[in-house]
Amino acid sequence: MGEFEGQTAPPDWKEVRWKLDTFKASGGERLDEILERARCFVSKILDQFHGKTILFTAHNGIIQAIITAIFEESWEHMKTIERQGNTGITIFEFNENKKPFLKLMSCTKHLE
Repeated sequence: MGEFEGQTAPPDWKEVRWKLDTFKASGGERLDEILERARCFVSKILDQFHGKTILFTAHNGIIQAIITAIFEESWEHMKTIERQGNTGITIFEFNENKKPFLKLMSCTKHLE
């Protein structure tokens, strides 16, 4: 996130967040670069651990990028994914052809 790293979000955050170059100008990644990083991660994980149970943790933005990568969508798709709740659990299962099935999205029932 470049200069935004560790900072409080600006008041117009919701409007500017989804512009492709929002973070690049501040020394961070463009949204399509974040998605490409997520695609590489997903590809590596599926190749290495297909058929096994894995767990990973991340912040909201990269989780949205990973979900987008799993569904093989463009970076614009990230903004259609609901904000992931803190400690939210999202579960995917993959068939033998590595086709994803979303089982649970951002569930926070364990906090009740």
